[in-house]
Amino acid sequence: MTSDSRESGHSESSDYDEVMVQAADEYFAQGIRDFEEDDDHAAIDNFSESIRIDPRSALAHFYRGLTYYRNDNYGAAIADFTEAIRIHPQDIEFHYYRGLAYDENSDDMAAIADYTEVVRMDPHTDHDDVYDRRGDVYTRIDDYEGVIANYTEAIRIYPQNGETYRYRGDGYYEKGDYDKAVADFTQAIRIDPLDEVAYFNRGLAYYDKSDYADAIVDFTVSILIDPDYALAYRYRALAYDQKGDYKAAAKDYTEVIRLDAQDAGAYGLRGLAYARMGDYDEAIEDFSEVIRIDPQDGDGYRLRGRSHYENDDYEEAIVDFTEAIRVDPQDAGAYGLRGLAHYEMGDYVQAIGDHTEAMRIDPMDDEAYFFNRGLAYYEMGDYEAAITDYTEAVRIAPHEAEAYRERGRAYEALGKLVEATADYDEAERLEGQSEC
Repeated sequence: MTSDSRESGHSESSDYDEVMVQAADEYFAQGIRDFEEDDDHAAIDNFSESIRIDPRSALAHFYRGLTYYRNDNYGAAIADFTEAIRIHPQDIEFHYYRGLAYDENSDDMAAIADYTEVVRMDPHTDHDDVYDRRGDVYTRIDDYEGVIANYTEAIRIYPQNGETYRYRGDGYYEKGDYDKAVADFTQAIRIDPLDEVAYFNRGLAYYDKSDYADAIVDFTVSILIDPDYALAYRYRALAYDQKGDYKAAAKDYTEVIRLDAQDAGAYGLRGLAYARMGDYDEAIEDFSEVIRIDPQDGDGYRLRGRSHYENDDYEEAIVDFTEAIRVDPQDAGAYGLRGLAHYEMGDYVQAIGDHTEAMRIDPMDDEAYFFNRGLAYYEMGDYEAAITDYTEAVRIAPHEAEAYRERGRAYEALGKLVEATADYDEAERLEGQSEC
């Protein structure tokens, strides 16, 4: 072959390469236009053709990956972003978007690795949400040490970002370190005095520290900032409950119901507040609403039954306790309460049966079951069985005067006056101690 022919072959190859590069660029450019017009099928076809011609086009892989990503095809997106990274490993955008795809695909550790790489490359990255995203993943996997470390790093970069302190406070809160949580929420409030969530979260921390007065103050500020903050009303009500202010609690549960009339939990909690105030008719109405919203709510039947019981309406109480047992045949409390209602109606056999079933379901030492069954045995004249149950009640709760007194009565009925006198004396002694 002559030198002229060699030069001609090289020229033809160079021309071919230029044509192919131009073709790849044209497919890529068309893919971008399709992408911007949301014609994703055409975009993928054009990016794919560009890649076929030029497999080392990192941008073509990246944009095809973006197209897959916004179509929720995270596996294909990850594959393209990975190839783009292989070609250009130091491109921060490629790592960021692969992190997003891993995140959406619930590949938590891989997402954290990419978000961490983004931060390593540029701690002040334009993708300032990367700290929040990494924090969200740590939260999702219950790694609160990771949450705290993540937002500590973010605070170093963005020291005037109140939300960053709040998120770190959430991490401390979840770890049970309420003092540090309060400190971070306080700093968030200092930066943004109108951050109702920071006040609410600090209120939660105070609540879990049993500092109900400060909790109420913070929940109140949250409500002043956002009058429709349902959770703030709910937790302020719970704090009032803890302080014994059931009237204020009921008022707040009413606000929760105003914001969501189908909130069965709020009706149940308000019903409990009414019951604690002795307003059983109002309690019954609220527990009825719980049952209306969820006819399979065993707690609703049990609580309504308890209110009927306190209203001396034992027949209605038995109906509700029976429904609670139907919903949950392992509800020992419902059996025990139904046993009390049967006792009040003079049906001692049924009362004994219910208390016995409650013990079978919940064999943990509960003196109330033994004590109440003992009462039924006593009324039936089975004093020996009553003494056996009262003795168990005394063993479990040796400081309860009532069990000694009732056992004394049973001993007295059997003519065992020495034992009876000893039990009466012990009951009197315990009552005297409780008054001191």
